[in-house]
Amino acid sequence: MEFKDALVALETSVKADNKEMIAKSIEALEGTFGEKLKDSSVEVKALVADLVKSAEEALTTKFNDFSAKLNEKNAIKTKEAAGYTENMKSFIEANMEKIGAVTKGKSANFDKTEMKAVANMLVSGDHVTGDYIRDYNLNVVAQPGQSLNVSDLIPTVNIDGGTYTYIREGVGEGTFAYQTEGSDKALQDYDFSHIDVTTDFLAGRVVYSKKMRNNLQYLQSFLPEAMRKRYFIAENADFYTKIATAATVSTNFIAGFDNVAELVKSDIATLDVANYTSANGVVMNTASWYGLLNTEKSTGAGYGLPLGWTYENGVLRVLGIPVFKANWVAATKYLVADWSMIDKVVTEGLSLEFSDQERFSKNEIVAIMEAQVNIAIKQPASLIIGDTDATA
Repeated sequence: MEFKDALVALETSVKADNKEMIAKSIEALEGTFGEKLKDSSVEVKALVADLVKSAEEALTTKFNDFSAKLNEKNAIKTKEAAGYTENMKSFIEANMEKIGAVTKGKSANFDKTEMKAVANMLVSGDHVTGDYIRDYNLNVVAQPGQSLNVSDLIPTVNIDGGTYTYIREGVGEGTFAYQTEGSDKALQDYDFSHIDVTTDFLAGRVVYSKKMRNNLQYLQSFLPEAMRKRYFIAENADFYTKIATAATVSTNFIAGFDNVAELVKSDIATLDVANYTSANGVVMNTASWYGLLNTEKSTGAGYGLPLGWTYENGVLRVLGIPVFKANWVAATKYLVADWSMIDKVVTEGLSLEFSDQERFSKNEIVAIMEAQVNIAIKQPASLIIGDTDATA
């Protein structure tokens, strides 16, 4: 190859920007014409130097471009590999049942759409399994109990045994009279009834596992008050039934009065006429109690309770006697009574016990709340049960 041809080949390879061609052209030029270059003119040496420099710069640029593209490609592959790993992990978790069913001779089919595509991570997305971290308020928002209990109105008698006997005077015969000289004085007799009240256990229990106790730390502190509310709801229902059964039914009916307030006041007067002047409380169904506050003077004349009724400091009174509202009183019913004539008889007071022995083999705990109680209605005539809707 002539020297001129070699220069042309080098120039061609530089313009082609081909790494392999440039390298071969430089090697051929230096190998074949190295000695000749020593004796060449300054212009030829400069030309060759420029061509070699251009070739080296072209090689450097080519190498840098190649390296950048290689690094970019490796980064993409790394990202794709990481995404594939996460996708495969999610895929395996979601299809564990299918994968577990694969045995010799039995395969499982998976749709390509089951592989989750790479996506932005959002709270509303599916990148987190299980619940998110949260803060707990361990104070249970509890159901309410009844605001007034029968036992709030009556005295309590504690006894040692299971039976309480009280003595009630009957009507008896005879009366006092002026003596007729020479005759016997007026004869009197008295009748007595010995009345037995047998106490029994009013009880309830809750059974729960030790694991539940350990996992729900609030459970043991919640149960005492929650069970106490349930106990008094049951006790109120039982005591009210017994009181309503024993009480004297009112002979006053709403048809004879302008409003319920007059009706209730009339029953207080009935007790007074029967010498039971110590009525100390009226208990009404809650809806009826609120209905009293809507009493009108007359149609369209505004609101106003009859003489003897007052409402001060949140307490409704009739003739100075407090009027209570209670959900355990049946709808439309009310009681006018001397509540001191009723006793709550207690052999064993309200108690709560936790035990893990009764159901030890099941690793369960039993919470028991109970009391051995009953009610003694000593003088039924001192109680009147009325009805705001009764017409006869």
